[in-house]
Amino acid sequence: MSYSFREINSLEKRKLEFDRIKKKYPDRVPVIVEKFTGDKYLPFFLKNKYIVPENTTVGQLLYMVRNKLPIGANMALFFFIENMLPPTNIRIGELYDRHRDDDGFLYAVVTSEATFGTLIEQDDCFFPDENSRVSLVADQGLALALDPGLLQ
Repeated sequence: MSYSFREINSLEKRKLEFDRIKKKYPDRVPVIVEKFTGDKYLPFFLKNKYIVPENTTVGQLLYMVRNKLPIGANMALFFFIENMLPPTNIRIGELYDRHRDDDGFLYAVVTSEATFGTLIEQDDCFFPDENSRVSLVADQGLALALDPGLLQ
């Protein structure tokens, strides 16, 4: 996992930025959120610096990040801190206390997966005969046939 904020800015510059943020927002946690380098679905992040209250949960931060991205409802986001997937109910303040970097920031990586699938249009479905009701669900090129009884 690569953190481009660290690569672009020197340690001294990052520490100065942290000091500036902490002076202005002493009760908040500065979090750098970046896209996982191998992610195929997420667009470039226009906003990667978040300053959140300590009692914000991972789930709430993911919600904030998700709202800034033009992604569909079928995409799930996964939030990693130091290659660990934290529970969504853990407070950012707790993670910050345990995992903050030497420059003062908490670094997180977000990746996505098309986990919920998408419904194929009826014209794209195969119907063995006129009385059959078969629906297909596609997820990343895989198609699964559902039991017609489940659709009623």
